[in-house]
Amino acid sequence: MTPETNMGSGITLHETKTGSTLRDVVLQMLVDGLDEREIAQQLEKSIFTIKRIVLGIVLKADPNRTRPIKDIKDNLIPAVIDGVEDGSLSVENLAKKPRRDLSAQEALILALTVGRIDSWTIMRKLKIVPLQFDLFRDNICSKLGVSNFLGAVALGTAANMQVQGSKEGQQHV
Repeated sequence: MTPETNMGSGITLHETKTGSTLRDVVLQMLVDGLDEREIAQQLEKSIFTIKRIVLGIVLKADPNRTRPIKDIKDNLIPAVIDGVEDGSLSVENLAKKPRRDLSAQEALILALTVGRIDSWTIMRKLKIVPLQFDLFRDNICSKLGVSNFLGAVALGTAANMQVQGSKEGQQHV
């Protein structure tokens, strides 16, 4: 059993072998749709502290800085993928919402993002401009019932893991 620390507002920090981290809590809250200001209020931390934590998550997810730091949220995507894959992020709250099918273009954008392709490369490959890309992202979020693209990436990663798991199970039969 892992020790727990109550963070207030219904948030509990779970101690793990790697140590409990405020980073995991902040990243989970971002995936769940809260913005930095709301996170700061709920955790009773300053907005500056939350921004430093978010920047730390970005730098840890991409230590070689292969992605330009233009949009912090875009740079959080590798951390979200890693978190879902290693189980430190939950998609439980996101998975309960009703969904609609994505168009082929929307599904491709989400799949490429989950495949760790950065936004600028996706836009170049699909020959779309940033405004179109943002509209596709908004449509993806709307259809998946999530409030931000990080939540969509978390759901896409979880779905990708299920598909890979079922393929591996079929190969072993």
